Amino acid sequence: RVVTITGPGGTGKTRLAIAVADRVRAAFPGGLAYVSLAPVAEASDVLPALARALDVPEAEGRSPAEGVATRIGDRRVLLVLDNCEHVLDAAPDLAAVLARCPALRILATSRAPLKIRAEAEVPLHPLALPPRGAALGDLAGIPSVALFVARAQKARPGFALTADNADAVAAICRRLDGLPLALELAAARMRVLDPEALLDRLGHALDVLTTGDRDLPERQRTLRGTIAWSHDLLTEPEQQLFRRLAVFAGGWTQGAAEAVGYDADAGRALDEVTSLVEKGLVQPDGAGRFDLLETIRAFALEQLDASGETDDVKARHAAYVLTVAEEVGAGITGTTQLASMDRADRETANLQEALGWFRERALGGDAEAAERGMQLCGALWLYWHIRGRHLSARAWTDAFLDAPASPARSLGRARSLNTAGMASWSLGETDRSVREWQLAVDLAGEAGREPDLAVAGFLLGIGLLVSGRMAEARGHLEASVARAHKVGAEWTAALAQSFIGYLDLLTGRPEEARRVSEAALETLVRIGDYEGSGFALSTLAALAAADGDHEQALALYARSQQAYETLGDRPEEARVLDGMGWTALALERTEAARGHFLASIRAYEEIASERGVGVALLGLAATAEAEGQPERAVRLAAAAEVFSEQQGIVMVYADDSPARPYVERARAAVSAEALERLTDEGRRLSVPQAVQLALAPAGRPVRAVA
Repeated sequence: RVVTITGPGGTGKTRLAIAVADRVRAAFPGGLAYVSLAPVAEASDVLPALARALDVPEAEGRSPAEGVATRIGDRRVLLVLDNCEHVLDAAPDLAAVLARCPALRILATSRAPLKIRAEAEVPLHPLALPPRGAALGDLAGIPSVALFVARAQKARPGFALTADNADAVAAICRRLDGLPLALELAAARMRVLDPEALLDRLGHALDVLTTGDRDLPERQRTLRGTIAWSHDLLTEPEQQLFRRLAVFAGGWTQGAAEAVGYDADAGRALDEVTSLVEKGLVQPDGAGRFDLLETIRAFALEQLDASGETDDVKARHAAYVLTVAEEVGAGITGTTQLASMDRADRETANLQEALGWFRERALGGDAEAAERGMQLCGALWLYWHIRGRHLSARAWTDAFLDAPASPARSLGRARSLNTAGMASWSLGETDRSVREWQLAVDLAGEAGREPDLAVAGFLLGIGLLVSGRMAEARGHLEASVARAHKVGAEWTAALAQSFIGYLDLLTGRPEEARRVSEAALETLVRIGDYEGSGFALSTLAALAAADGDHEQALALYARSQQAYETLGDRPEEARVLDGMGWTALALERTEAARGHFLASIRAYEEIASERGVGVALLGLAATAEAEGQPERAVRLAAAAEVFSEQQGIVMVYADDSPARPYVERARAAVSAEALERLTDEGRRLSVPQAVQLALAPAGRPVRAVA
């Protein structure tokens, strides 16, 4: 179930793993995920990195292993885990995930085996070397020679293996031990050197490569010399750019290279990045991003430290990433929501690096770093919410808000409190969220920033709405709409309007609710917003259901669910699926209702929300009662009550549940003695047992819980 490709650095383990995964992709209908563990520093960070790659939302009280296992379940999934050698202590955690996911397969690359029972090791050795005295006709078929010639032809079109250069090419392959990375770096020099000249230049590099200190890691004894040799052939400006690019984690764009890699004039950036690509030191992904192989990045970081530029370049990187985060935040609340979400996904590693840099300095007493860190957290409030990164948001904002040097009254603090409040609200801590958002409103007002005040006021309005303080909520939401219109913040105005529409629904003003929600939806659709559109659509669906037009309600809920699914907001998707279940039940389509409630439960399980599971289980209890199974309904309702009392992310904006009449009828249909027994049994059900009970065919006895 685990195949680990092992071998020394530079042998091509990653490329082989990717090629194998591509060939077997069709055999894994559950999906294929590639996860590079090179940026992961500790074994304890492996499963969190895997959870991020699988878009597993963070949840309080749930381990990353549980989150990953829940996401994969019993689907046939292939995980490609690249560069495992420095985090081998994570092997037991991977084994635990395997034990919970029977159809999961792992393809790993590592310089050492994981040493777990499910593993089969496939050693990958350096490429075969040409024997001395081999004939020209035989050389071309020898793997190391074939690779060198192919890469040399890319560097110098028209290059060919001839009788004149065959001996030199064979000697180069032997001197480089057949290591693919070394051969590629050497072949890149064929742009300016012929094989004989290249062989002469390898003398010093070969000495370093084969005679390094034996107490150094093997990677440093095999690749350091090759990388150093290639680095020494760069011009001085290219060397400077090369070492500065090492501060990026997870890759960079051309614009990022220009912003971070140059002091002033970046006019030569394109030529120099191209040169680094051509010389095999920088890897392009074909989609506008670049990266360094981890061994090369480690070498470049050493060069950066030796240059004395580390602090300056890392500070420049953090400042650039802050700009990226602010652009992402503006795009998510503008007309480029999906593209901005994708951009933030790609820049996650760089965002983490920048946050860590600002935090380190903030904790050391740097007030400017604390302010910038708070601004960075503030820019990510909606991105982290949609991606379910509530615990990360809480940890980062707390670190900056509590830092000794953190400014007590600043715009950065106001923005960071927006993010902190969203994390608290999503985690069910409504009172805390209201306090945080109220302070954000106060600070934004002190700063005189109308756009920030509009956002903070809108968020405070949501918190007050959920707290049942309707009049206060309306005041803040309406003020937010007015401020947003004043400064041209169309998204903020429309989203605040959508919540005013929902508030009108809750307070018995259906016509006004419909008018406001339709107006908000029109704007949100026009600007390409999925989060707000999903909410406005769900409000209109609830209005249609209240009018008895359940078919229209289902159609609107389906559009809402599709919007949230497109964006990846699972908590809101779970809420809408629950609404679809109740609507189908009102149409007496119990099978469809059951399917929607079960889908809602699956979504809540993915975000580890037992409270949400309890909400959806009430729907299954009502479905059972509607099908004439009161005993099953009583059990499921009892289980739902237990889960509803737990913590967990759940988007519920009103306390009243349509389940009450169904549950009351079910309880009235059984004897007092049976009611006590069934309730006790239901309260001891686990989530899988409750789901099994809901799915059991009518009339079939279900084994009671011991």
